[in-house]
Amino acid sequence: MNKRVLILAVVTGALSLGFVRVSDGSMYARIARSLELMGEVFRQVSLNYVEDVDPEVVIEAGINGMLRTLDPYTTYIKEEDSEDLDMLSTGSYTGFGVMIERIDSGLVITNIRQDYPAHRAGLRIGDRIVTVDGASVDTLVPRELRKYTRGPLHTDVRVQVVREGRPDTLSVVMQRASIDANSVSHFEVLQGGVAYVKLGRFGRKAATEVRNALDEMRSTAQIRSIVLDLRDNPGGLLESGIAVAKLFVPKGSTIVSTRSRDANESRTVVADTDPYEGQLPVAVIINEGSASASEIVAGAIQDVDRGIVVGRKSFGKGLVQTVVPLPGEAQLKMTTSRYFTPSGRSIQRIDYSSFRKGKGQSNDTAVFYTRNGRAVRELSGIEPDTVLTDMSFPPAVRHLVDNNVVFRFATWYTATLDSLPSQTSLDKIVDAFIRYLDAVPPAKRSPILGSLAESRRVAEIDGYPSSVIRSLEQTERLAEREFQRTIRSHSELLRPYLEREVRHRFEPERVRASLDLRFDNMVAAAGRILASRRYALFLEQPVAGDQ
Repeated sequence: MNKRVLILAVVTGALSLGFVRVSDGSMYARIARSLELMGEVFRQVSLNYVEDVDPEVVIEAGINGMLRTLDPYTTYIKEEDSEDLDMLSTGSYTGFGVMIERIDSGLVITNIRQDYPAHRAGLRIGDRIVTVDGASVDTLVPRELRKYTRGPLHTDVRVQVVREGRPDTLSVVMQRASIDANSVSHFEVLQGGVAYVKLGRFGRKAATEVRNALDEMRSTAQIRSIVLDLRDNPGGLLESGIAVAKLFVPKGSTIVSTRSRDANESRTVVADTDPYEGQLPVAVIINEGSASASEIVAGAIQDVDRGIVVGRKSFGKGLVQTVVPLPGEAQLKMTTSRYFTPSGRSIQRIDYSSFRKGKGQSNDTAVFYTRNGRAVRELSGIEPDTVLTDMSFPPAVRHLVDNNVVFRFATWYTATLDSLPSQTSLDKIVDAFIRYLDAVPPAKRSPILGSLAESRRVAEIDGYPSSVIRSLEQTERLAEREFQRTIRSHSELLRPYLEREVRHRFEPERVRASLDLRFDNMVAAAGRILASRRYALFLEQPVAGDQ
């Protein structure tokens, strides 16, 4: 049987299996007609398109196009792309132990795990990866890099990196290893007996890791309160979110409800055991990167008045996905239900069904009440009880931080050093930073300097009179002097932040995390609230109707 006949037979056979003639208006008839149309389009393309087409590529594109009409979380996952799901279940992945982000048009290492291949090979935070086994990866997004870095255990990979401040390209050979993907990335007891736990994801063992962290801190210090940091935690396994919430909420408390299209598939989850820690004051920190299971935990603790939520409003993902196995080791991650907090509110920010129906997003928000009568709203993510901000820099300094100038300076400053600079050198770090700024493009240094430089460039191209060019140059010089004066005036604020970035290139991962906490306004504010009368006031409001 030739290729064209085979394609025709497969399509015709697929459409004829399992369908019976039913009334035109039924769902089954609509499904049958839709599949018949899809099959006919596929048959025509396969038989008559000007070039041969790969049927697997065409069908995959069709599947992805179909799922894009639903929501961003319903996705088709090929076998080679299933590692994220496996990591949540197994708690490990194959790689080098690095975190990669795209910074200034390059793939830059932003974190290195202690004692894993990248650390042993001498790579540092700030290094830019340019090739992997000879393949150029500069233009990839971090997710695309995985097909080069992940692979069979104990196989070698040659990686070339550029380190700002060094003229040569560094080349290292690393062996792929099994990397522990811990859910708890850091914990320590802070001043005032605050037990701080950073939960970065909800893997299979998330609740066990949180409990173990609290046990270890209790063995070394007296704990008076708990801060659970869920910032930038995108979620993970629903059951793990429920298990973490059970550590804190009273027995018998509702944690979350899920509602499906089939009412028989809906359920309400209630804490069926006494909490591991049911007495100490608790604060949950969230931000716009906290989603899904993070919102389940924050919403449960908030709604049953077990603790307070601080930070910034969460992402707003109240959709639950189920993974369905498909032929060929592929998987379908499909939204099968919505979840609701104990008070009954949905925290789903975007109503995708309304968009599909052409109605647009509704701005109406219903009001619900916590166990003690505090008002909470739905359809907008989890609203903190207290809104907090990150470290506040003056605008001139903030611009340098946001544009990664401070980050790149630390890489340049330490490029030729094998160990942490001496204290004498660190004492002069602000002066070194100001010298470094001379080589930074004007727009990266300051929006005003960038605008002036661009205006002068356009004036030169357009042939403006020399007097205009000289005036612009003079204004640039004045702005440059004012910029340097402003930066020097904030040297006391800048210096510890610059030192922190430099230390990041040499200190172990746990030490880096502790350094970061010194600059964390949200954690400090959460600790102050937990130790004050303000915490109790949040939780002692009368039930609605009893005021």
